[in-house]
Amino acid sequence: MHEVEQRVKYEIMLEFGLAGKIGRTLEKSGCSVLAFGTQEVMEIADVVRERTVNELGVLTAESPASFQRMVIGCLNLMRTNGSGRPSPEFDYPGANNQAVSVF
Repeated sequence: MHEVEQRVKYEIMLEFGLAGKIGRTLEKSGCSVLAFGTQEVMEIADVVRERTVNELGVLTAESPASFQRMVIGCLNLMRTNGSGRPSPEFDYPGANNQAVSVF
């Protein structure tokens, strides 16, 4: 049973990662998509904005939403190009809307 579980985890990783744009996939059909944690994206975007403004002195008038979109775009590029941990964790809502890890 453990081998079946590992295979399913591997298939999920491929479906939402490297193979997510190839052929008929859950993401392309709109049946299932991967979402990044809102709080984490906001925290990363704040750090990126602070460093961009302080170190480069540019984009001072940009809204926080612009930096959040940039972070999400970067994360999506990393995801679809195979970056990250070899065994990424995807959470989905379980009972009582509590996050449940697939891995």
